[in-house]
Amino acid sequence: MIPALATIELPLVTVSEANRASHEPWRARQKRAKAQGNTVCALMLAHRASWQHVRLPLVVVLTRYSTGTLDDGNLGASLKYVQDAVCDSLGMYLPKGEGPRPHNVRAPGFAVPRTQHYDDRDRLSWLYTQSKCARGRERVEVRFYEPGCVARWLLLRLTETGPSEVERWITANAAALDATLATTLARESGR
Repeated sequence: MIPALATIELPLVTVSEANRASHEPWRARQKRAKAQGNTVCALMLAHRASWQHVRLPLVVVLTRYSTGTLDDGNLGASLKYVQDAVCDSLGMYLPKGEGPRPHNVRAPGFAVPRTQHYDDRDRLSWLYTQSKCARGRERVEVRFYEPGCVARWLLLRLTETGPSEVERWITANAAALDATLATTLARESGR
């Protein structure tokens, strides 16, 4: 298995936000978003020792464990509040300059934002995957990886001595290989 820098399990049940948006009152969605955000931030703080050593840039894989599965569009939407809270936690608890940058800064003429949010699209990559589990075991798993870790993992497994065409290709396509991380993890967790 590809080694993660840190892994955190969050006992959360996520739902298809896109499918609920048409028939659920906005207050119910807002309440669920706030509850998920608070739970993620509290659990990230509780498990801070396991991830406080990570530094950006990072590839973050969110794995949704549930009794059912969602299509790709709904999977990303179901993990949106978790993603925002993980990013906020990284921004709040990592040393200044080594975590995500603040997103909502005070604009001239506007009030100071009540809460600080973080967003760092150029240094954080998000991948989503899902797996089925038994009822009552629903959760979200957060894994942090260094960019290029899939390429390095493949290079370690090569038995050839000296540089080869495969090694050069893997090194040149390290970023593209990171995109396969979610698929690889989904297959490995399904075993």
